Amino acid sequence: AGRNEIGVGMHIVGGSRTPVILVPVAALVCGIVAGFAVSGWSSVVVYEGFGFLAAAAIVGATLWHRPTPMWPWMLFAAGIACSAFGDLLWDLTGLVEHVPACTSWLPNVAYLLAYPCFCAGAFGLLGHRAARRDVLTLLEAVALAAAVWLILWVQIVHRQLADGSLGFWDWVPTVLYPPLDLVIIVMIWRLGRGHLRRFGPWRLLMDGFLVMFVADWLYAMFGIAGSTTVNALLNLGWITAYGCVAAAAL
Repeated sequence: AGRNEIGVGMHIVGGSRTPVILVPVAALVCGIVAGFAVSGWSSVVVYEGFGFLAAAAIVGATLWHRPTPMWPWMLFAAGIACSAFGDLLWDLTGLVEHVPACTSWLPNVAYLLAYPCFCAGAFGLLGHRAARRDVLTLLEAVALAAAVWLILWVQIVHRQLADGSLGFWDWVPTVLYPPLDLVIIVMIWRLGRGHLRRFGPWRLLMDGFLVMFVADWLYAMFGIAGSTTVNALLNLGWITAYGCVAAAAL
């Protein structure tokens, strides 16, 4: 294993001979197994278990490769752990009787906590000099995110709020997740300059957040309706995204 330099004074985890492509493949398999599991608890063990395992794998790989700096990768692990914890809380509301009322909104709080981790992690990989040099690019990312937020609000949220079909904790994730995904994607895109866009860990990291963006967008468009098939496909997308980010660290 080795460390591969990106920019000035900053390294990205990678260079391992481990067949890391097996990690997103394993994520895909776990997502399919969880989707077809007969028992709800079996689905929880497979799906959430992989999420926590992916977070642990990032921590382990970061400690092993010791990239400079290490903290962005630790934040990616924390973000995935927050998402997995949100999934666990969400599933518990349907599997456990007489759960506290707070469990209906706590999952979304956990999901939202993941995004500061993801955003700060991506920003940290840019490095201080690169971040200053790319201020305009980051501002463009924020503007693009605001445009996506406006589209989602006008096309979906406003109409459903008007007829009372959406509550606060329904529309918050709908309008926030895809725009925040775009901010992260732009930062990662700026991270991979020139030949680095052919570098395996960068491609896996980018693929992971692209898949997450697609899944979050589809959730905003179709997932709120609660179709079993749509939810299974969305879960497949999210768990594959976790696998790609974990593979980037190995």
